[in-house]
Amino acid sequence: MTRLISDVLNSYSPHQNEKEQRALEEFARDSSIIYKSGLVISSDDKKYAVEAHGDMELRNLLLKYGRSDDPEHPTELCILDWQLMRVASPALDVLFFLFLSSDGELRKQYYTKLIDEYYDSLSSFLRELGSDPEVLLPFPILLEHLRKLSGFVLLIAIWLLATNMKESDDVPDFSNIDSEDALVTMISVVPKRGYLQRIRELVSDMIEFDYPFSKLVDQ
Repeated sequence: MTRLISDVLNSYSPHQNEKEQRALEEFARDSSIIYKSGLVISSDDKKYAVEAHGDMELRNLLLKYGRSDDPEHPTELCILDWQLMRVASPALDVLFFLFLSSDGELRKQYYTKLIDEYYDSLSSFLRELGSDPEVLLPFPILLEHLRKLSGFVLLIAIWLLATNMKESDDVPDFSNIDSEDALVTMISVVPKRGYLQRIRELVSDMIEFDYPFSKLVDQ
């Protein structure tokens, strides 16, 4: 993980986006604390927790296209790969999907709208089930949780995107790993320049959205 973050930092020019660089350096120093904090639900937030997927990415969605008059839009969706399911805020899956399955250009244009659409859709379903979304998950609480979990999701994204963006022939064969050091080496190799750009976009967007993945974001 440290090697991956170092590679991202080294991809910046000396005086390019200095706030991003300082924030990422601070983030690297606090990474172990950030990881642990993302696994714990505070007592105040437990009442908003749900069974979250834990790895909500496009690659874990199976889409069905069944309309001849509208072949480009899916008619059904099935969520796959529940092995990382955990009790967490719904914000965890929202962040995973929007930050791991989209790029900076899309987020800059539509991020706020997509959050609003998500909450409107969630609220509609909760009302159909006879519940009050303002009680189960008030919109300000969702926004607060998005901020709280931003550092954890960035940390996971740095590792997951390094794996996701490898060519299929370059994905590590975990069955042949004989030591912890070998595992770290295999997952810490930057797959291509596009990966560095994706992580830099994540850092830039989190700063723009005022998500405190680093103490320096609030300064």
